[in-house]
Amino acid sequence: DGGDQRQAPRFRMSYDPREGGDCYSLLEQYVHCDGIHMIRGDATTAYGDMLDRCWREIVFLPPDRFVVYDNLLTNGARVQRHLQWMLHSAVPMHDAGTHVEVRGEKAKLIVQPVHPAGWTVRFPDRLARAAAYQQSEIREAYAMSLYPEWVHIWNESPSKPPYPQWDARGGKRVYGPDYQFLVVLSPVRAEQPIGWQLTPLKGDTIEGVVITDGQRVDTVVFQRSGGPYALGDVQSDAEKVVVREVGGQVRSVAMVNG
Repeated sequence: DGGDQRQAPRFRMSYDPREGGDCYSLLEQYVHCDGIHMIRGDATTAYGDMLDRCWREIVFLPPDRFVVYDNLLTNGARVQRHLQWMLHSAVPMHDAGTHVEVRGEKAKLIVQPVHPAGWTVRFPDRLARAAAYQQSEIREAYAMSLYPEWVHIWNESPSKPPYPQWDARGGKRVYGPDYQFLVVLSPVRAEQPIGWQLTPLKGDTIEGVVITDGQRVDTVVFQRSGGPYALGDVQSDAEKVVVREVGGQVRSVAMVNG
């Protein structure tokens, strides 16, 4: 807008997160090599009043696997917040116990939450129903909501009931301020069973998953902060590490900032 600060903030079109305007997203850290593609979406400034970090990491493992990692850091606002990971679809979803299935006529999407542990899923009724502008037609979508064992993060602590989560007098925080969601998405044919296994990886500031599918083993690790670490078969200091193996032989490796 030519730097005219008199305009209402919602009309500003700055894409520089340091400038402080309405920078709603930033795509960065695109890395690709044989068999591995990954990118980060930074939407922190879209949630500036609630979050100090809102990153979505997407790792594509051809031909049929996506690892989605949401890395959130809540700020110190004295408000109640409810964090959930949502997915919308034009076709029905259902809870299959260990995963969620989004089923079409010829194909289905297997949604497998890995982190947080103890997750619960629900399907909000009519949450995604909306009327298109200047149209009488009602467009409806199905939605799933994935959330941790807790619901509201400033509710009373199970170990220190007199104080809410934002209050330091409660001692050690039971939850947060870092929150992570790691979900594996696998589009397959409608009749195909789940023939792979997921093994969660978890450290103090690290989340990851090992995906074993026959002779193929894929390891994906994300580090939020800290230095060198050893987790599973990975020893590194990188923010992101992806290793693809077939028959015990490493075929592809990619890392970011390590």
